[in-house]
Amino acid sequence: MRLLLCARHKRYTARLTNHTSTELVPRPTPLPTGLRGWLETFAFAFLDALPSSADREAVIDEVCRRLEVDMKHDVGEGQEERWTVMYVRLRFKAWKQ
Repeated sequence: MRLLLCARHKRYTARLTNHTSTELVPRPTPLPTGLRGWLETFAFAFLDALPSSADREAVIDEVCRRLEVDMKHDVGEGQEERWTVMYVRLRFKAWKQ
């Protein structure tokens, strides 16, 4: 994913060279409903294409299991772990000539 973002950043930077300044701004974002809630909200179009609710649950469980190592973090003793996603914002300024 990082490679894809860097490639896009370079492509947009090349298009706007001499007229802009650009930067990638990492934005770690906590998920209050956890990854499961996020997937149910934003991936419903993909999940609804599966034939049964059991299949949807199995896919969500598998995605959560695979991403847990990178996206689930301990926030302190006695507190529940928190899911966090990394959004990256492309920020640029352009000047018309």
